[in-house]
Amino acid sequence: MKITNISAQHTADLYKELKRLKSEKIINAVLVGFTVGVFVYSIIKGGIGFGSLMALVVAYFFIKNSNKSNALTKEIEKELNLRESN
Repeated sequence: MKITNISAQHTADLYKELKRLKSEKIINAVLVGFTVGVFVYSIIKGGIGFGSLMALVVAYFFIKNSNKSNALTKEIEKELNLRESN
């Protein structure tokens, strides 16, 4: 879910989104680890081939998604810190 205007969201909604992003971060880490494992196994068993390269492509998309989630998490945490300080 992409939040368009963080400052207009209710505080409870921001905490829910932050919790969802943290669980998404764990899932992304597991999936990246799995795809890297598939890549390594594929290299050991048969050398560089289509399957091993596809595992790297899939891992790239998981990492890219993780970077977007990290940026959104930082924005939400910054907004929550602003609200708590007031």
